[in-house]
Amino acid sequence: MIYSIPAVSIFYAGFNYGSIFKAPDLLASFLPNKEDEKISKLIAEHGLPDHTHILEFDTLSLAGAMGTCLKTPVIAFSNHFKKFEEGTQNFVLLHEIGHLKHEDLLTGTTVMTAAVCAFDVYSSVFSLKALGTLTALSAIFATIAERRADSYARSHVSNDDLVSARRFFIARDQAKGEMHQKETSLSDRVLSSLSWFHYHILTGHPLNQTRLSYIDSELASRGVLVADPTDQELEKVEYTKNLILQTEIGNEEMKVIEDQKAAAAA
Repeated sequence: MIYSIPAVSIFYAGFNYGSIFKAPDLLASFLPNKEDEKISKLIAEHGLPDHTHILEFDTLSLAGAMGTCLKTPVIAFSNHFKKFEEGTQNFVLLHEIGHLKHEDLLTGTTVMTAAVCAFDVYSSVFSLKALGTLTALSAIFATIAERRADSYARSHVSNDDLVSARRFFIARDQAKGEMHQKETSLSDRVLSSLSWFHYHILTGHPLNQTRLSYIDSELASRGVLVADPTDQELEKVEYTKNLILQTEIGNEEMKVIEDQKAAAAA
């Protein structure tokens, strides 16, 4: 039997492709380009178009990227971004450049649009089973894209940058642990679980420990031994952890964590 593609498939495809081709241009049109010599230099070194737009936001936790090969690529970062170690900045920026180089937004949209059309062709009702399958496909692609972007960053940064990124992920793991300790109510824990599921499963970001293991493997392949941290390195981890807490939960919530730690030590 021959099935016709319902209007939802046509709408989905048109909306998605219209969004990815217009959104970066709209951002570039309405928001001022941030002059940044370091980011501009990385953009040129890694073969991104000269018209790649650089944006700064208050709402981002760290950095992000969007764009296709046909329109304005965008690299965005938070106003806290420059407070992190330079090596960490390099790693994060190259991760985002990796997304743009691999055209992850365009590829992901193509995969999902094709999947929606296929389900509509072979099913008269867009069922929960179909929705679950699409969600799984999206999560699988996101995981591949995030790991590939991490790999691009690891392969293009210096040894010192890798060590700095390693400190960042250690600090991030510690910060997440302290944030979890302050979650005493059921609603806090539910929201935290949903956030974890969205970040690590739906959008495919590897766990901090997974990222650390890959960085350690990369350092080992370069003949760099990861020694026990010095007091200076521990201070850098502590500084980065506090910066992450300030960025993600704010000063008031951070004070709650500090009070809890003081009470536990008493």
